[in-house]
Amino acid sequence: ESAGEMSREAYIKAINEAKTTLKKTENFFAEQEKSLTQKIQELSNEANQQWESFVADIKKMNNRVDKAIEAAWKTLTEPEE
Repeated sequence: ESAGEMSREAYIKAINEAKTTLKKTENFFAEQEKSLTQKIQELSNEANQQWESFVADIKKMNNRVDKAIEAAWKTLTEPEE
């Protein structure tokens, strides 16, 4: 009976330790998932900002090219004096 009680206590202790370990592991992975999700969002935001900046730069360059073409065309097509 004493050996059976010790085995039961050892079993209960092992189960409790396993539960504790699983809970710690679950918390660890939840934290990792949260951190990863946050990092992905940060990278996405940065990529969007970079894209918007790139598009704005292209628009500015396009406006300058349009003005240059317009000025060149005007110079080429104005009557000579």
